[in-house]
Amino acid sequence: MSELTDIEQKMLNQLVLLKIKGLDFDQKYNAFNFVSQYGFDTLVNYAEYFYIPKESRLRDNTKLSDVIDLFYFDMEVRKQVISAMELFEKVFKQAMQYVISKRATDQYESYTDSKYLNERYVYENKVDDVQDVIKRGSLKNHFRKVKSDLRKNDPNKDNVTPKEMVNNLYFNNAGDWYFLLNESLRKEINNYIVNGFKYEKINNDGDYEYVENIIRLCNGFRNQAAHGGIVFNYYDSSLRVNYQGMYLAGRRIMQDEKQYHCGIGILLISIAAIENYDVKEQLFNGIHSALKNYFGKHPEMKKEILRSMGIDTLMNLKVETPFSIFDDLS
Repeated sequence: MSELTDIEQKMLNQLVLLKIKGLDFDQKYNAFNFVSQYGFDTLVNYAEYFYIPKESRLRDNTKLSDVIDLFYFDMEVRKQVISAMELFEKVFKQAMQYVISKRATDQYESYTDSKYLNERYVYENKVDDVQDVIKRGSLKNHFRKVKSDLRKNDPNKDNVTPKEMVNNLYFNNAGDWYFLLNESLRKEINNYIVNGFKYEKINNDGDYEYVENIIRLCNGFRNQAAHGGIVFNYYDSSLRVNYQGMYLAGRRIMQDEKQYHCGIGILLISIAAIENYDVKEQLFNGIHSALKNYFGKHPEMKKEILRSMGIDTLMNLKVETPFSIFDDLS
């Protein structure tokens, strides 16, 4: 047997630590190959899902393939969520530029004025006692940067339309713009997103809190994915949405546990409220396919994974809903 290189020895020492914690190194995957490609920390992060904190060890019979299969499942969930979020971003930006141009103004000096922009927006999460403050001054700095960048290509450019502005902002900055808009514009943008092109024919002053949930969750999931975090059971207290109870067909579909307030389940509930078929199809079909493929290999994980994702309470309702797609997983 050839002598191990320094990096191979380091990897071996790291893997021995997991073996001590109870990981069974079965032969489905090559541990060295996985760690060399994705890093030991990645393996540890997914192994933690099988960890028993009070006993400082992994569950009995936890295999390397269990951990790596969970990693690949999460990669598939990540892909589907990000694809759906990218589609929603297009819908959101279209609604922003259309409504601001038509109902306010397409003149830079006007739509950046206090008439259309509040000084600040404060998101208060009463459950977790967290706040998120968005300030007009910070947003206008982003506006000025976009205007400056566009002028580099066209020195004679005096105006930047809402369409040009929103298309040159990162999603989180466009989201800040939305939250700072006056209530009238924000409601109309919500109406556009929820009802699509026919929104102007619909006289509906309902509560479109789902749109605001999607915007906040979209930011959270995108950041989580971009930084390599686990997506399928993602939770961030600063994004946890407030609620007064949510019922469907007589069943409470949002429980008290943390994952029900910031995770795949609440994202599904929020996306179900909008009319855009492509966004819903991408998210619902994509998540269903990822779950079905994973459960084909690990049927013993059904109950735990569905609960971790906040999907279990959306299944087997008494009426046909978009969530009925998950009923065959029970």
